[in-house]
Amino acid sequence: MVKWKRELLLSLFLIAFSLVNFIYCGTMKTDIIKVSAAKPDVYLRLWLGILLALSVVLLYRALKNRPQEVLPKLWGPLQIFTIAVFAVYLLAVPYVGFLVATLVFMMIVTTVYNLYVLEDIPKGMALVKHLAVYAVFSVVCTAATEFVFRQLLSVNLPVWKLF
Repeated sequence: MVKWKRELLLSLFLIAFSLVNFIYCGTMKTDIIKVSAAKPDVYLRLWLGILLALSVVLLYRALKNRPQEVLPKLWGPLQIFTIAVFAVYLLAVPYVGFLVATLVFMMIVTTVYNLYVLEDIPKGMALVKHLAVYAVFSVVCTAATEFVFRQLLSVNLPVWKLF
């Protein structure tokens, strides 16, 4: 697809998204909070206003410059894989808990992404070493995320409740 057409479609989508959600902000019940700066709709409207302004700038730039550069496809096998695995992850979290689901998700995604970019996939012990590095990375990232959300932010994350 030509760059200016993709930017045109993206900017129109973001403008519509911003406007619909800006209107939706008016339906939020914020009567309990008396200070207007503390109400949630204020910041949501601020971010949506910024998104709307940037989308209008993108629309203007796309129509004014009309860059003819041909862009690569947006949807390839890796992007479809990512969305599919993320959907399974979101469905699994309530049943197997945050820790298990995140660990499995990170291991799968890290392994696939790293092996996807390699021209020659390693075999034997070299593959085992790569997988061990990916597993350690996944465990560290999952543990760090768990610590930040549970300990520092005091967020109640889903736990295992399959049985």
